[in-house]
Amino acid sequence: MADLLARYDRGEHGVWDELVADADAVMSSEDRRAEAEAVARALMKRVRSASHAVRAVLVEAGALVGPEEPPASQATLARLEERFGPLPIALRALFVECGSLTLLPPSAYGTFEEYGPNTFDTSTGLLFQYRDPVHVDGPEAFLADNLGELEDYVIFTADLHEKANGGGGNGYKLPFPFEDAKARLDPDLDGGIPHDGTFVAYLRHAFRWGGFPGLHFRTVFEDGTHYLLPRDLERIKGEPRAVIEDAVAKLRRNVEPF
Repeated sequence: MADLLARYDRGEHGVWDELVADADAVMSSEDRRAEAEAVARALMKRVRSASHAVRAVLVEAGALVGPEEPPASQATLARLEERFGPLPIALRALFVECGSLTLLPPSAYGTFEEYGPNTFDTSTGLLFQYRDPVHVDGPEAFLADNLGELEDYVIFTADLHEKANGGGGNGYKLPFPFEDAKARLDPDLDGGIPHDGTFVAYLRHAFRWGGFPGLHFRTVFEDGTHYLLPRDLERIKGEPRAVIEDAVAKLRRNVEPF
């Protein structure tokens, strides 16, 4: 365990991918599962730092950012596992190390307020609430979002439509129950989200775009094509690709990879 954790701490973040690629062996060995748990907790500590770094940039710009849930207590973890069974190692580590993650504005009565006057929105015209800000439910919200009879998925966050108060959203989901080895380690996302891959891969992708992955699938490509809506183009203050790249660089200025 010390070897894998030491490698991760030295910056070899591909250690996590090695564990996921060997999920069957990892989850069938008590020692290797303990290795995965240790690396997952180290990874989620870095995720927490990344989230706090972006939150600080938003607050510095004048934005109102919603509160985060505290890390899960042992009693809360017991409630979660009574409801869902053993949690995926990656998700459990996030609950333990982070509680929740959010770059959303505060919420009230089921809708999200706006960020308020801030230099990011005013200087770019991008309207960041519409760029799918990172949010992962904390343990209490996770329980509340998955009341009633469980189907073949669980919701871990609002989707981009809900975050923008557009209605009609179904949330971003993980497949349930967590049966195969990979799902018990780092589950693949269950559709309805503009990103393919595992839960950790989604977090990496999101923070690669400054915590606003919607900037990626609305960016401008080399051939000049883009997914920006006409009203987006009218608002953006400058050449879209340059504005987006500059904004991402500012948001990521203190974000370390994980």
